[in-house]
Amino acid sequence: MRSPGVIYRKYRQIKRKLLYYKISEYHKKAHQNCAYGHFVKYSDNDNRDRTSKLCMYSVWTDPKKEFDHRKIDVCTCAASCNAFAPKRSKESLAEDFEKEIQDYNTCLKKYPELAAYKWVLDKDLEEAKKNPGLINRFLISVIIFIENILKP
Repeated sequence: MRSPGVIYRKYRQIKRKLLYYKISEYHKKAHQNCAYGHFVKYSDNDNRDRTSKLCMYSVWTDPKKEFDHRKIDVCTCAASCNAFAPKRSKESLAEDFEKEIQDYNTCLKKYPELAAYKWVLDKDLEEAKKNPGLINRFLISVIIFIENILKP
């Protein structure tokens, strides 16, 4: 059986990977990820529900703060837009991710592999960090040192 330190390192690796994917998905240039992008629902002449993507960049960046409906633009391609601004910051996404992980049922539904490692540890993760074996302590400190060097 592997030691708690080895299991915790794998847990931490998966957790970082999932957080990275979540942040990268949320920061892709897509209309739904843009702070200026809004979806407007309306009915057409045949009473069918329609949805349009509207870009509110020129409305929100107006220094006079006056609403002018002529400034509203239809968003055709968010990937090529140079006014793209992510809706949320990395920090707020990381906080939400930590909250999701803390709730075991949510973690089990969204991140089953992470929940499995939590279950295998069978004790508090902080305790696993505090009491690894001698070799594991050395390996963890080397890994942390290398991670700190490689951070941008």
